[in-house]
Amino acid sequence: MKNQTNKSARGQGPAATKNNASIKNMPTAAHAKPVELILPTGTKCLVKPFFGKDVITAQRMMGSDPEKFIFAMIAVTCTFDGKAVVMEDVEFMDGYDVLELMTYFQQTKNFQSGTRK
Repeated sequence: MKNQTNKSARGQGPAATKNNASIKNMPTAAHAKPVELILPTGTKCLVKPFFGKDVITAQRMMGSDPEKFIFAMIAVTCTFDGKAVVMEDVEFMDGYDVLELMTYFQQTKNFQSGTRK
C-alpha cells in the first residue's frame, strides 16, 4: 500500500494525510525537552519526552483496565526525585500528586507541545 502522506512531520513541513488533515507545529519527542514539575508534596517530577513505543508500553501495562492508562504513562515517562517508578507505585502515591500528574497528562497542550504553562 502506498504511503498516504505527502511530506513527513519530521522537519519537512506539515504532513498531509489521506483525509487532507495536516499536522501543524507539532514538535517530535526527539526535539522536546524534559518538563520539570514540582508536585504538591514538594516532590520533583521530571517528565521525559515520549514516543509511540512509550504509549504502547503504557497500553500493555494497563491491561484490560483503561482507567490505568494515565497511571501507566506516568510510570513510563516520569522520574520522582531522580527515581523511576512502576505503575503500582503510582497507585500508592499521594493523591494530590497523582491528581496534579493526571491533570498534566490530560491537557492536550501538554501532549502537543511538551511544555507546561
